[in-house]
Amino acid sequence: TGLKPYKTLWRDISNGKPGILKIWTGTAWESVVPDVEKVKKETLEQVNTQIESTKQELNTKVADVQKEAQAIAGQISDVKKE
Repeated sequence: TGLKPYKTLWRDISNGKPGILKIWTGTAWESVVPDVEKVKKETLEQVNTQIESTKQELNTKVADVQKEAQAIAGQISDVKKE
């Protein structure tokens, strides 16, 4: 009761601290600033996904290089025999 539109502020800590500053619009609570913690979490998940993708790509390339190295070593051995 007694909430004044665009003058009443509330720090919503329902998802943990430091919380999100919200303002009463007269009909609903709206965030005053972006939810930084949510953005940090989403960014971290994206980075982890990119790291895993890069690891898989590098492992594939390393395996390809090892196969080529073995083939070259076999060719060198054949040349030595001749």
